[in-house]
Amino acid sequence: MKKIVLFLLAFLTIITITGCTSSGTPDIALKQAFAKNLTLDGYNYQSEMKLNKLDIKKENVTEKDDKIIAIMKGFSLGFNGAVDSINAKQEIVFDIRYNQNNVDASIKFPVLVDYKKQHIYVGKSILNTVLLPSNMFEKTIMLDFSKNSSLSKKLNKSEDGKVLASYMQKYLSEGHFKKQQESYKKAYADAFNDINVSNFKYTDLSKKQIRLTLDNKDSANVISTILGAIVNDELNASEDKDTPATLSGNQLKSLIMVFLYTIDLQTTIDSNINNSGYIDSNNINFNISDINKKKFNADIQMSTKYDNFNHPNFSINTSNVTENIDIDELVKLFEAKKDKKPVSKKKKKK
Repeated sequence: MKKIVLFLLAFLTIITITGCTSSGTPDIALKQAFAKNLTLDGYNYQSEMKLNKLDIKKENVTEKDDKIIAIMKGFSLGFNGAVDSINAKQEIVFDIRYNQNNVDASIKFPVLVDYKKQHIYVGKSILNTVLLPSNMFEKTIMLDFSKNSSLSKKLNKSEDGKVLASYMQKYLSEGHFKKQQESYKKAYADAFNDINVSNFKYTDLSKKQIRLTLDNKDSANVISTILGAIVNDELNASEDKDTPATLSGNQLKSLIMVFLYTIDLQTTIDSNINNSGYIDSNNINFNISDINKKKFNADIQMSTKYDNFNHPNFSINTSNVTENIDIDELVKLFEAKKDKKPVSKKKKKK
């Protein structure tokens, strides 16, 4: 009787863990979570990409190459930031890191784009140290590309400047931001739509963690579809009949597909679904080798965590205009430095 009770308790525990947190097959559960993430009005993310392994056939490698490869393994690249779909703002903090042999270094470069105002903000970084005097170390560098800004007026004085101003005003616009977001959403839906259900597996009893494995063909399709969405046909169509159209999304996708078929790429994506049904982390592993697996083999890992769903936080404060330094001020600083030429001291004749 005691064994039966223990068995029933264990059975009920398993049912509670597996049945209440997720339902359906892993492919449906993951696609539903992806779809829910795409409805978010904003979020924060912390992402890191690093090289775990790079093996090259010894006859192709010198001692110097070995040392370079060893140093490369200490580097990683972080992409942290925020997306605010309601206010059309995006922030990304590039973080170049090195961690090896008791050396732990990090250089961050924060950039925020406000598509509504058509402003680009560069947060406090190495640029402040190099470009600005010490009394301006805490300033945020701002570039205003709006139509009537002093920067746009200056750019419009030359033909090359006009092209740059026109380009920035087109792509730094709320309309472009929204089209881009919709393009990304469609690309993610298309990329994972035709993958065989056998590629999806639950990796824990709670059914919160799902692994997706992609062979070379599936990897090429997913990567080329998502990257191709960055350049879409409508936004890149030429407005001038005499000017050839730029590379379209479909053309880019085809080029990426051709390149990826020249290598062997195996991809593993581990996703975690939180209690609210959102994906709160992804761990992507790319295993890359030559098509015959005889020359090289590399392992690249990219891990990403998501939080602050619908309530993103930004590290660059754009509301306090007294902390911003306009590009005009930077130009004046450079001109002032040029005017202050060092006075050469003539040696006295004995």
